[in-house]
Amino acid sequence: MPADYARLFTSGDQMPYVDATVYFGSEKSACLWRIMDKVVDQQNRQTGTSKALDDHEKRARIEVSLGVAEIRRLSITSLDDLRRFRFTNLQKEFFAFYLPTFAATDAVPVLNYRAVKEMRSQERVRKFLKAGVVGLQAMDHAWETRRASNRADIAKVLRSRGQPVARFKAGKGKHGTLLAYRELNKRVETALRHLAEGVGS
Repeated sequence: MPADYARLFTSGDQMPYVDATVYFGSEKSACLWRIMDKVVDQQNRQTGTSKALDDHEKRARIEVSLGVAEIRRLSITSLDDLRRFRFTNLQKEFFAFYLPTFAATDAVPVLNYRAVKEMRSQERVRKFLKAGVVGLQAMDHAWETRRASNRADIAKVLRSRGQPVARFKAGKGKHGTLLAYRELNKRVETALRHLAEGVGS
């Protein structure tokens, strides 16, 4: 079994629970993301009481914890540095959000190749539904790495059989198959700008 099996397929994925906290990274890593799905408020675990939120009140809370080395990399060593710091600079590395894209397999002219692409496309959809954009990006990277290592051997076999080497590549931008989630990124930019205003006052 390949070491990156969990990234290549979905059989080992577990979808996060509703009203749960998901962690990306470890407490010992340079940065740790903590995403909380808020569907209740005023929760008291001792009494077992809480207030269920209406759909328009539900929200997600995202926290990023930076280690000492990461803070020093950002040139923050004192409270004065923090007052001068432009929090919007954090967005690119820590608060950038993306939307997935999926291949239009109907446009692939070779029938047997189309079947393979369709199977991979369905697997990518399942990965996204189970593991989100982070999982999908990891899957895409794992497949691209695997394809790159095997491409030369596959082309050699096809040529020995007198078969053409098809090259169908999905359009990929700066972030692979992902597109910037502009509306959410704009809200994050506004929030970070207001945060800077609060610290500077």
